[in-house]
Amino acid sequence: MNLYLVRHGKTEYNVKNLYQGRTDIELNLFGRSESFKLRDELKDVKFDFVYSSPLKRAVESAEIIAPYVNVEVDSRIIERNLGDYEGTSFNDDNGNIDEKFDDLNLNTKEKNVEGISDLFNRVTNFIEEIRQKHKGKNVLIVTHNGAINVINHYINGVPEDGKLKYKKMGNSKFIKYEL
Repeated sequence: MNLYLVRHGKTEYNVKNLYQGRTDIELNLFGRSESFKLRDELKDVKFDFVYSSPLKRAVESAEIIAPYVNVEVDSRIIERNLGDYEGTSFNDDNGNIDEKFDDLNLNTKEKNVEGISDLFNRVTNFIEEIRQKHKGKNVLIVTHNGAINVINHYINGVPEDGKLKYKKMGNSKFIKYEL
């Protein structure tokens, strides 16, 4: 299976450096434009299956990138629930999510944040299911940074200490894996 992981296009929360989590924010004009550019970049790929998070920003991105394929929405790849941090600024002292939230051994759920083990389990369950179902196919998944980080760790390996390294992926960017 050729797996294409895409982070949704830009939203106003991205512009303002606010944590989105499950807040259902639509793409802004730039985000739509980014999605059309990515569609052009991937124009030679014939996607057999397209999956999206149920959040508007992901669904709209998926529909733009692969307009001729039915987009299947799956709640297992929705963004991590960021609880009390949603809508707060990255720059706000109260909005800085520290590394304890990405430690599989701690699985911290403070401030109503979804535990990293819960996120890891639901996302990897989804990946294993489509991996079995779509062997030899081109699969597009449009989702969020949290889910993409989990998938990257699942494919490339989880550090021995259980601490997932958070890497921010740009909006409307993709990673390809051959599974």
